[in-house]
Amino acid sequence: QTRATMLKSQWEPLANAESGRRSWSVIQPQGPRKPQYFCCGNACGCCPPYILFLPVLGLVAYLLGLLGLLLTLVVVLILYVVLGCCGCSLCCYSETWKCPPFYWFTDLHPKIMYLVYQAIFYSHKIPTTSPEDMPVDKIKPKQKLDKQKISYALNIKVPNRFKEEFIDDPPPIKDRLSQFVAERISLIPQIDHFEAFAPDEDPVEFVMNQMNSIYPEIYQVWDEKLSD
Repeated sequence: QTRATMLKSQWEPLANAESGRRSWSVIQPQGPRKPQYFCCGNACGCCPPYILFLPVLGLVAYLLGLLGLLLTLVVVLILYVVLGCCGCSLCCYSETWKCPPFYWFTDLHPKIMYLVYQAIFYSHKIPTTSPEDMPVDKIKPKQKLDKQKISYALNIKVPNRFKEEFIDDPPPIKDRLSQFVAERISLIPQIDHFEAFAPDEDPVEFVMNQMNSIYPEIYQVWDEKLSD
């Protein structure tokens, strides 16, 4: 019997009540009620056959999990032996940012963002309309571009930068690597730091010194403008 047939035979008496067919909201399960632990059934007179094999299945799952754990430990150990020294050196390098004259009391997230943006900022080339930057043979045919959502935006989608014309296809490895890091860097835990400035310390000067290498160049100056 299918589930629909079983339900029909179960609720048939209620459907022929004097008031006509009843809605699902007034139909009640048949009694007496009893607890359901998903162990008993009509098969074999007491329970489904697979219940009898649960200890064997549990043993197999346990052995597979133990094997997977051992393999994971071996892989982690190999990675630590090969890359552990480099990783520890990078961690120590990031901690030295707190020392003078830098005073970067931040966690790993803004440090990586700073280095990634700085690499993009100084490796970026301003294109021109010359044949070297915009060759005619690299004009791509008209097509619908793949879009992706902008992080921290309200459902705004833009085409991928790699769909731009006049660039290498496939894109250079550094572009793909920078996008991979930018899309997943938000997964790194972030910690807020609320250290106060000293009474004689200028916050604006401090930020300008910290952001000097990546702060956008201001090419317009208004003498009457006193703040941002």
